[in-house]
Amino acid sequence: MSSDSLSTIQQAVHIGTHNLSQTQVQTHNQISSQTETEAASGHDKVSFDIDSSRQNLDTLKRIGQIAGVLNATAMHIRETSDGLTSSADIVSRMTGELNRIVKNYPPFSLEDEERKKILMSYISIRKQIEKLTIPTLPPPINEKVEGMWQELFAQTDGRIETPALSEKASDSVVQAAANQLSTTGATINRMLETIQASLA
Repeated sequence: MSSDSLSTIQQAVHIGTHNLSQTQVQTHNQISSQTETEAASGHDKVSFDIDSSRQNLDTLKRIGQIAGVLNATAMHIRETSDGLTSSADIVSRMTGELNRIVKNYPPFSLEDEERKKILMSYISIRKQIEKLTIPTLPPPINEKVEGMWQELFAQTDGRIETPALSEKASDSVVQAAANQLSTTGATINRMLETIQASLA
């Protein structure tokens, strides 16, 4: 083999080696770039997943808070409705007792023992309603019953005011008390109907 041929071969090997090195460097750079891209993409994905999880947690917290408020509101409305229902029942019983006197014929004398027993029963029933305190309704339902609420509780702070009678009350006083109780009972029932309609 001539020296020129050897020189040519060596030169070709050198060029090939140089090209191979460049190719390796380029391949390494491409792999590194791809790895960095994938790593960045993975980082973005992890960040996105974390952000999504945080948003979901925040949403769940808000839903939980809303549910808590709704549950508290529903419980409050139920307490008020139960109190009004109990009050309506007591007022009805009180009215019924007085009507026994008003509608009796011939009228009882003021000293009649049966009349006194009826009035004592009325006084006993009245003590039950004096123990009841009706909690106010939450908005916006309270706005729909505001007039009726003022009519019942304006002077009594959650207690329904009913006429006080003695066992010697006259027929006219008993009649006036019965009329007042009829009005009170009607107002309570209208309020209950309004509350139910608001929840429908």
